[in-house]
Parts: sequence; structure tokens; C-alpha cells
Amino acid sequence: MCSYQSSGVSGFAGSSGLDARSQLEFGRISVYTGYSQMPVPVTGHGPWRYWQKRPILILAGTGPVRVSVPASWRQQAAITYGTRGIVSSLVLTACHRPAGRWDLYAGGVYLRSATSCVPLMFAIGKHVVTTHLSVAGRCS
Repeated sequence: MCSYQSSGVSGFAGSSGLDARSQLEFGRISVYTGYSQMPVPVTGHGPWRYWQKRPILILAGTGPVRVSVPASWRQQAAITYGTRGIVSSLVLTACHRPAGRWDLYAGGVYLRSATSCVPLMFAIGKHVVTTHLSVAGRCS
């Protein structure tokens, strides 16, 4: 079993943990992309005025996953997962087992303004995909 402390994993889910409003990337990363509610105003986080929770599920056994805000968006958005603080890029390491389990990473997106659509990049090795999150409205 994987240690919460060393991996940054917040919890575990079976296949039923995947949400219909989530987008599956590389068949191994599940990201909630659907619109749910407006971002929450926050204070005390520097330039970041809004927050929206966006957990990530990664299939156990997946190699390190780099999650990042595209360079062109780094003045508008930042991310946080686990205890890594507010950053523009980080690496999440999934547990190796049990097979078929999804590791849950609590976290989300910080914003300077309540923009409707925020891109996030996910990379496994040299493979990169950009996913758009519907934050303060639906992505068109």
C-alpha cells in the first residue's frame, strides 16, 4: 500500500470514482473538467483572488505525471496539489499498487480573475496533452 505522506495521495477510488463530467487523459489521468460552481473568493494568497477545487485521479502504476499551467497563462492561473504550495508546475507520483485503483490528489486552481476556461497541461514522459477546465463558465 502507498503512503499518503510520501506520495501526496489524498485518498483512493475504484473505477466507480471516475465522474462522467471528467476527462480521461492517456487512459490513466482523470480530470474533472465540467462546470460546477463559480470560483470561491480568497484572501491571503498573494495575487490569487479566486480558488476552485479540482481533484485529479491517477491510475495506480502510472509513472510520474507533470501538471502545469501553460506559460502564457502563468500570470492568470496557478495550481496546488498535496502540500506543494501554489505553483505553476508540479509532479505527482502515483502509487504502484493495488492495480486497478485510482489515487486521488486533492487540490485545484488559483485565479487572478474569475475566467471561464483554464488550460492545464498533463505530461507523462514526452507525451503532453492540454485539458481545458470550465471554471467560471463553460469552455466553448
